[in-house]
Formats: sequence, C-alpha cells, structure tokens
Amino acid sequence: MGAATAGAGASTCAPITSPARASSASNALPLRHRSRPRTKAPTSVPSTSDVHFLSLFPQPGSDQIILIALNSAYALYTATWSGSAWSTVTTLETNTSTYSEECYSLAYEQVSRRALLVYGENGVNTARFRTWNAGAWSSEASLPNTGFAPKWVRLAAKPSSNEIAMGAFDANKDINVNVWNGSAWGTDVTVETNSGNSNRRQFDLAYQPDGARAVLVYGESSVLQCRYRTWNGSAWSAELSGPALNATPRVVAVVPGASGSEVFTAVSDTNSDLTVTQWNGTSMSAATHVETSLGGSSSTEQFMLAAPAAATRRHIIRWREVHNPDPNP
Repeated sequence: MGAATAGAGASTCAPITSPARASSASNALPLRHRSRPRTKAPTSVPSTSDVHFLSLFPQPGSDQIILIALNSAYALYTATWSGSAWSTVTTLETNTSTYSEECYSLAYEQVSRRALLVYGENGVNTARFRTWNAGAWSSEASLPNTGFAPKWVRLAAKPSSNEIAMGAFDANKDINVNVWNGSAWGTDVTVETNSGNSNRRQFDLAYQPDGARAVLVYGESSVLQCRYRTWNGSAWSAELSGPALNATPRVVAVVPGASGSEVFTAVSDTNSDLTVTQWNGTSMSAATHVETSLGGSSSTEQFMLAAPAAATRRHIIRWREVHNPDPNP
C-alpha cells in the first residue's frame, strides 16, 4: 500500500481530433510547464527515475489542473496547478502494478467537482482509489476484488452528475467495469476474459453527451471486430458486436460526441489499419477505414480522437503514417 507523502522512416501526419486526456512518455526530469510564451517554472519530482506517463486533468469551470505522473520506480506522483502556481509534489503510491502501461486514471464528478483517482498496486487484486477535494487527497481505499491488479485504467464522468464509470484491464487479459455513484462503488462486472495482449489498451469508455448511457468498447482475442456494452444507469447490457474490421483490435479510443447521444470510437488493428465508428444512442455505424499504414510502435496509441464543440460539428482524428509499419504487430 502506498501512503500519500509530500516531496519536494519518412513520415507524414494526416489530419481527420484529439482526446481530452493528455498522456505521454518522458524521461526528462525535472518536470516543467509553460503557461505563456517564455515563462517557465520547475516542478521537481522527488526521484531520479524516468517519468513514463504524464497526464493533466483540468477541473471543470476552474483554472485548477491536476498533474499525475508515473515513473520507472513504480511511483505515482501528483501536483496541482492553481492557475498561477504549482503545489508541492505528493507521492500517492510507491509500488504501482506497472510503469509500462497507464495503470491509473482520473475524472471529476461533474456536480461536486471532486476528483476521483483509480490506480493499480503491485500484487493487490483490487484497484486502489482516492478522492481529491478542497486541496487534499483522501486516504487510499479499495474497489471490489477483480482477481488481478489492473495494468490499464480508464474513467469516464457522466455529464451533470457525480457518477463515474471505470474500466480496468489486467495481466490475465480480463476487462472489469464498475460505477462510482459519488459516494461508493457498485458491483464489479467482468465483461471480457480474453481480450488479447495486455500491453496495449484494448478498451475504452465514454458517456453520451446527454448522459443517458456510457459506452464501453473493447477487443476480444482473434475476433475481427470490436465488442461493446452500454451502461444505462443501473446495469450493463449484454455483449454486442461492432462492425467488421480488417484484423483484430490493437488499441481502442472512445470519446463523447459534440451533443446528444453521439459517441465515437477509433481502433487500430494488427494490420496497422485505423478505423472509426459512431454510436448514435442505439447502434454502431459501419466502420470507416481512414488509414491502412499506421506508423510508430504497435503497443502505443498511434492516433488521437476528439469531438470539437457542438457548433463546429466536425470530428478529427490525427495519426502517424509511415512507409514501413511496425513488423511486429
């Protein structure tokens, strides 16, 4: 258990939008930010270990931003930007379940604006969680037992509610889901027991903009399509099948649309294809294949997806293309 402690080939880019979750790998310390041109302020992490994942989570209706960093020593750090300055760096966990995968996620309750952080701890078969409120982190607590520690975690906040849906993918290739109601977790549900290679994030989830449903999309080993389920506020649906793909899913990204019941999914597959589908509130659209030669490493998220404001009604994907794709899908 981690106690919270304070501590000091040719390539082209093809545009077609980018996610709200910002995450990246880095080996540069100390961390630095730039809030305006030519203005720098250091945020020193109390470790000499490389940072592997770094995420920024802005609080709705506020200048506050929570930074979460995961390093190669299995430590999970946080600091908060107030709009003008960084807080002291705090260590939330010193023994995460992995540092090679993004074993954490954060989302804000949309009414209370409290933050909820879920992460994996090595050797522990329950995901851990903390809440952030009024400038302080709660003590570490546990979700229901899922059988294995999570390697990938995703959270999605329901609009105009304190409800937050969670998905977790573990080393046993299981995908589990649960829902936070603002004060407690519900019953854990295992939705998939053979989702393929656990070093890739083969699932994601998002709520419809109208909040009526959450949509979970995931891959199943050797199946040439995505599977999906929906959450209606009280129960998860049976497993449903998305449109046909050219190969098995590799990485999945799901984001809410601009309004109504739209939810968009982008999927890279083992043939280095990139495919996009739309959920309209009742069904998935046919697959649109936007790329057949993704570049970069096959275990990374080689694309980004988001929906701009409702007024624009455009949806953008950004990806990297190379002439010689990864030979080891």
